[in-house]
Amino acid sequence: MNLLAVEFAEQEAPSGTITLFFSGDAAVQLDVECIEMAMRDLGPEWAAKKRPQHD
Repeated sequence: MNLLAVEFAEQEAPSGTITLFFSGDAAVQLDVECIEMAMRDLGPEWAAKKRPQHD
């Protein structure tokens, strides 16, 4: 499974719900009291064949 997106819905600060969205229409929802997080890509790099065109 590939992680596609992370969403945080704040409830009573600093608590909330974290939803992790994965490929294949899978998701995991976490109810948390607070969160401190750092992310790092651990996979290999590769050149993109196409890039989005935004204004």
